[in-house]
Amino acid sequence: MLKVFLLIGLFLSAVLLFPPHSYSESSYTLSYDHFMTLAMDSLEKGNYREAIGFFKKAQLVNPAAQKPLYFINLIKRIQEGRVDEIGVAKEDQGIDQKRPIPPKRAPSKDALIEEALDRYQQPLPSDMPMKKAKIVEEALDSMGVVAGKSATRIVKSRAQSINEALDDMELIRRKRVTISQQEPSKTLSASQKKVLTKSAEEPLSEARTVELNDELFSSQPKTNIKIEYNKSIILEGSNIERFLTIAPEYINVKRIDRDHLLVEAKKRGTTIFHLWDDKGRWTFNVEVILAQRRPSFLKGALSEEYNDPFRFTYMSDWSTFYSDENAPSLERRTLSFIQRMLLEGESPYGRIDANATLEKLDTESEFTGYSVGLSDGRIWRFKDFNVRGFDVRKTFSPLSMPGKYLRGALLEGTLLEDNVAYSFVWGRDRSTFGFLTPGAVERRDSFIEGGRLELFPRGKHQYAFNYARGYGTDREDYLKDKVMSFQMKQRLESVTLSSEIAYDEENYAGTIGSEFKLGDRMKLGLNFRDIEGDYVNITGIPSNRGEIGGTVFFNWYPQAFNLRTNLDVYRDRFLGNAERPGMYNFDLNSSIDVPLSSTSNWGTSVYFVDTPGLLSPYRSLRVYNQYTKRFKLPNDRVGSATLGNTYQRSRYSFSPVSEYDRYGVNAGIRIPLKTNLSYFLNYDYFWVEELLTGIQSNPRVMNTGFGYSRKLSETLYSTANVSYRKEEDTQGSFSFLAGEDSVTGSLGLSYRPNQDLEFFADSRVRNVWPEDPTRDDYMEAELRLGLRSSWELPFTWNPTGDIRGMVFKDINGDGKRDPDEEGIEGVKITVGQKEAVTNEKGEYRVKVTGKKVDVGVEFETIPTGFVFSTPLSRKVQIIPHKVQRVDFGLTTSSGIYGVVFYDKNQNNRLDPDDELIRDVKITLDGTQQTMTDFEGTYFFKNISPGKHTILIDVNSIPIEYLPLVKMRNEVVVEEGTTYVFHVPLKKK
Repeated sequence: MLKVFLLIGLFLSAVLLFPPHSYSESSYTLSYDHFMTLAMDSLEKGNYREAIGFFKKAQLVNPAAQKPLYFINLIKRIQEGRVDEIGVAKEDQGIDQKRPIPPKRAPSKDALIEEALDRYQQPLPSDMPMKKAKIVEEALDSMGVVAGKSATRIVKSRAQSINEALDDMELIRRKRVTISQQEPSKTLSASQKKVLTKSAEEPLSEARTVELNDELFSSQPKTNIKIEYNKSIILEGSNIERFLTIAPEYINVKRIDRDHLLVEAKKRGTTIFHLWDDKGRWTFNVEVILAQRRPSFLKGALSEEYNDPFRFTYMSDWSTFYSDENAPSLERRTLSFIQRMLLEGESPYGRIDANATLEKLDTESEFTGYSVGLSDGRIWRFKDFNVRGFDVRKTFSPLSMPGKYLRGALLEGTLLEDNVAYSFVWGRDRSTFGFLTPGAVERRDSFIEGGRLELFPRGKHQYAFNYARGYGTDREDYLKDKVMSFQMKQRLESVTLSSEIAYDEENYAGTIGSEFKLGDRMKLGLNFRDIEGDYVNITGIPSNRGEIGGTVFFNWYPQAFNLRTNLDVYRDRFLGNAERPGMYNFDLNSSIDVPLSSTSNWGTSVYFVDTPGLLSPYRSLRVYNQYTKRFKLPNDRVGSATLGNTYQRSRYSFSPVSEYDRYGVNAGIRIPLKTNLSYFLNYDYFWVEELLTGIQSNPRVMNTGFGYSRKLSETLYSTANVSYRKEEDTQGSFSFLAGEDSVTGSLGLSYRPNQDLEFFADSRVRNVWPEDPTRDDYMEAELRLGLRSSWELPFTWNPTGDIRGMVFKDINGDGKRDPDEEGIEGVKITVGQKEAVTNEKGEYRVKVTGKKVDVGVEFETIPTGFVFSTPLSRKVQIIPHKVQRVDFGLTTSSGIYGVVFYDKNQNNRLDPDDELIRDVKITLDGTQQTMTDFEGTYFFKNISPGKHTILIDVNSIPIEYLPLVKMRNEVVVEEGTTYVFHVPLKKK
């Protein structure tokens, strides 16, 4: 076998010399990861309801996972209006009274989603060292062979193309011409349309065509292209030879034919795009933007938002396990059937959900879990609370109540503008380990109740008090009846401090923690603990019981490597060494990862433990090294190889029979044979010496096999695997191998006709031959069937409430109504699809039904000379039997106000069907500048009376539009009035 190992080593040494490449392969799993992938795809596409459904399915599969809950809460924040539909935080929607430029916006929902995705997906750092030339060269390689041009010509022109691309990336020249997708449509032949794949987000008939003509070429080398998210444009040139996208995650480019390219917007952001045709090289700055919104003050633009229908989800898993000496005599050993049901939907009082789990093990069936809850509750004056009944789980703190499953009730929420958070829980103890099974939980006379009160939960200085009480005849004797603790957390500039002190009526426990941020790529932490030997929390024995000591962790992530180190030093007073009292114990683990290139990596891990102060002292050292590399194979296939070694040394003061030294080497390789088929081989070889007996052994194991995955159709997926495992020389005490040879085969099928329905079947067969001659051969088989389904119910529950308010003269322009500021009569207010007109006091009132409603002012009905001192519209959440107040302020301070819009009928008036144009630059008197906002509006405030010059920047207007007014205009502003100057546009 040593010869086999040497041959494997020689083979790996050869393949490690292959040039680098990148590789990814598809796999279809029927598990938590599968649902998370579907959820992430839906989230990036903006389909929030679908994303929540997949996140909740993932949470049902893995209830302990925190990632689905994080994203569910993020989406709820967007849907509940904590982030406005246009990305403007409500507190920032007012008009800045001090500066004429538009107010700063809060992070949009797209930015929040991208931040959350970055948090969990952890992409490679964008500043990973790689030369620009290498980036461009790899991008050019990915374009493939260009039709009508030989490979030799491509190679000869590649150096020049690289230099040109690098020049473009420097962004030296700043001349900009904008192209939006509102270009006139052009007709393509049926054969050209067939070239496009069915995955296009927009039908080809709706895509706009931009002609790459001489006029547009004069704007090179920096022509700006703006494409709305999930939309596309068609670029029409002459003999387009090749094209290159610098950041393909933002746009997807497809060739229609020789003269046409389809550019699809995939993700909000900017990138650089090149193409080469008969005119030469084109360079575009491509910006993916959100869809332009119409102004909220236009009639018909406001709407009512209703709750989604209630939704029912059903999931089932049926599995059976067989085993015996051979296939003909296989007997069923276990049979289980798990059914999970979930009902959820929005109500006027919050989001309601109810779930139940019915499990069958062999012949016994039982509802092992059921729960009902109300999230983000709002009843009368109470809001932002959660209540749950039956199965609940709550964590207070590590030293009071670290987490417990109860059959009872839970109430939690916030008060005083989120400055106080509270939690109350009561229930019967449900002591379980892992997943519940029928008969595993008995009704016990053991109860727990408690509360948590936290001050400033979202602030830099947080304080919390925890109290828990347990009672009942079935509680363990060592547990105390009461536990309480006090916590503090202080967030400073670059330091975070935390502490907790707890008391269980007899003993104390305390912890102090600190974390120092030493720049962007370095963190240092110091934590101390002192837990008395007899201290217990309300549910059991805490970790580190009886210990006094502390930990130090150090994380450093420079560009060249990643270093993580953690050292724990402590003295144990609960199970300490009586012969050496007071001795300190050490536990160190450290690892470093070094990227050697874009395709290779080296990693080293060290673990050291020395516990002279424990009841059973021991010392252990383990070092592990591993080198990984990906290499290129023919037909653009990429394989991977690993090579590593390990060393372990274990010493026990009171048990010499357990002492050993262990050396090991391992190697592995994975080779894709075809698109859907891959081969793998892993081999481990060890040298083990038992110190007491002097026995030496060489346990070793080889594992090899094939993996296959394929998408059989748009709705059917399959996976298949077969592997062979051979173990040798495993009789030693420290081989850590089972001593079994085996062959394993598995097959999986998944049928998903739509996003709400999936059927799957998995099977596995394993034949085992033990190395020990005293043991019999055996075979085992497992079959698993399942269903995932979800559908809407014909039932919605929407609240009914009143919207009232006033339109008033805001004399001081502060956006708030003062007692001496009068109302304005005759202003029309739009509340969703309903309308109201202010009375002689400037007041209005409307009753509406729905989840949320847009409230705005009809622009044409405001008195001449007035402008808004408050937001033009607001999205209001309807609360049952409660009046929501929305006031609008109008002021007459001197100013210039206007809207830039596409005047479809060229009547020089702003009509409901006209399109608003954002990001147009307006200059006042050559000194003050502003840009039109998402509603196409601009406003210069507090200007002096007299003549003023308004200049329109033609380069900031999208290229397909022409202004219907002069570029330079003189206006006269009277004192106390606002001059209205609109900028209508027409198409070329």
